[in-house]
Amino acid sequence: MMREFPQSIDVSRALQSNGVSINVPPGESLTIGPFEARYAEAYRIAEVRSFADLQSLGLVPRDLSEEVARDAMLGDDDEFRTLRRTARTAAERGECSCHEQAAGHGSSIRRSRVQSRLSEALASSTRAFRSSAAREDAGVVHVYQHLRRWFDQPANFLVGLVRANTIFIETDGLLVMSPTVNVLDVDTIDIRLGGRLKFQGSSVNVRCGTLNGEPEPPPPVHGPSPGHSADWPPPIWPPLMSVELKAARYLPGYAREKKS
Repeated sequence: MMREFPQSIDVSRALQSNGVSINVPPGESLTIGPFEARYAEAYRIAEVRSFADLQSLGLVPRDLSEEVARDAMLGDDDEFRTLRRTARTAAERGECSCHEQAAGHGSSIRRSRVQSRLSEALASSTRAFRSSAAREDAGVVHVYQHLRRWFDQPANFLVGLVRANTIFIETDGLLVMSPTVNVLDVDTIDIRLGGRLKFQGSSVNVRCGTLNGEPEPPPPVHGPSPGHSADWPPPIWPPLMSVELKAARYLPGYAREKKS
């Protein structure tokens, strides 16, 4: 049954614990979103009213100040315009811009790919980005997209948020976060064998305190041909996965923040 579209609330209220535990039974599929009646209390719409709200939601690192972020964005805007002018001039002259080729841009350059100053600002202020200085690092682009929206000063900056105490996806279960979910804030995520947590939106920030999962069985290993007497080593498969490996395995391509 479809429910009424929820009203927006302030960020502090949206992040308050509600005692909700989301459970996906074995082999079943469940969607969380603004029109889904099941676990409706887990979905909130937060209204961003300040830069601090972005930080509270985990969309922008807490150690990155608004002033530093603005200066970095303006600097990258200038670089983007310069690169576009250079590419346009080179195209009009029928020349090849070596600088553009080296940067991997050319005439198809996009603003989201020009992140040198923002990358430096994030690396300087936030430990998590110190090994992620690449211009097209997914985490940097995620921060850029939220900063771009903030500095463009929209009339209403609304963020879809799912808040839950626990998420338990049983064997072969599928939990889908609708395209309107921008933030998943949960204390514990537990994914059993074959379970999946799927995000239909982009630039999603997943923040959890504990992430548990089971490694999937290794692919079949073909032994030696019949009559071959050589010993065949068993496949090596780590029984335990670190938190980072679990995050990379179950939440690929999304910003992740450890809850304190």
